[in-house]
Amino acid sequence: DSKATVSVLYWKEGGKMSDSNVTKMPIADNYPTVDFSKNIVLECSDGVAVVMPSGIAVKCNVLSQLISKSKGEVKVPLFEIRSEIVEKISIYIGHHNDDWPPTLSVDKPLRMDLKESLSEWDYDFYANHMLVDGDMSKNDNAFLMLKASQYLECEPMRDFACSALANIVRTIKGEEDFYRVFKVTEPFTEDEKKKLYEDYEYRSSKKEGE
Repeated sequence: DSKATVSVLYWKEGGKMSDSNVTKMPIADNYPTVDFSKNIVLECSDGVAVVMPSGIAVKCNVLSQLISKSKGEVKVPLFEIRSEIVEKISIYIGHHNDDWPPTLSVDKPLRMDLKESLSEWDYDFYANHMLVDGDMSKNDNAFLMLKASQYLECEPMRDFACSALANIVRTIKGEEDFYRVFKVTEPFTEDEKKKLYEDYEYRSSKKEGE
């Protein structure tokens, strides 16, 4: 069935209600139910097509450029991004859409818990969308949102994801704790370190001696 379920979904996470501003449906050759004058379709790696409002999508530079150059339907294949991650990014943009870009008032380097500097909504988003119920060892989404926002060129989301990971690193007490939190089973090889710098090149321009 290629029909969307609902245009606005609600589900309970971390004891609070979080709203989604996207529609999901199976990837198809065409999408007759989608109003492409107001939306774009993102075809994700998990076989799900996410219908995102254009007013949300333009906050990502890559999508904004595709929309501005298109004269019709905008369908974007995202071969390495799951629909769940796209939806979370859309929720974040939607909440801050009227005051975009949002101001992220955190120290660099981070010296205190994010809870001390974020709004209640942003901290809830960090704890329940980037993490799972605030558990810092369940941080897969934070990494995935970082990589997705880098690919889509959504700098505010990228900066927030970086702050989320910095907050996790800030609490680590030694090498064993690092391995536990980030689920590392053995030290990185030189090739793996190089790949990390390639994936997260904005982290630092200084690689030597680290």
